[in-house]
Amino acid sequence: MDSNEILLKTEKDLTELENSYYQDLKSNKNNISYWYPKIKNCGIKQPKTFIFPIPLNIMKCFFLENKDDKNKITKWVR
Repeated sequence: MDSNEILLKTEKDLTELENSYYQDLKSNKNNISYWYPKIKNCGIKQPKTFIFPIPLNIMKCFFLENKDDKNKITKWVR
C-alpha cells in the first residue's frame, strides 16, 4: 500500500462525518430525532426529553460490546 492510499481523518473530516450521520438520523422516521419534535407540543403528557449529539468516537462504543467501551460511555455521560 503506498502513502496515497492511506487516508488520515482530520478533525474537519470527522466533524463533517458526524454532521452527516446526525442528518441521516434526523431523516429516519423511526428515530426520535425525526418524530419527537413533531409531537412534543401536542398536549400529551411526556417525560422531559433531551436530544443532543453524541461524539462519533462515543457513538461507536454503543455498537461494540466490551467492558472498555461501556466504561467510555459511562465516563462521557457523567
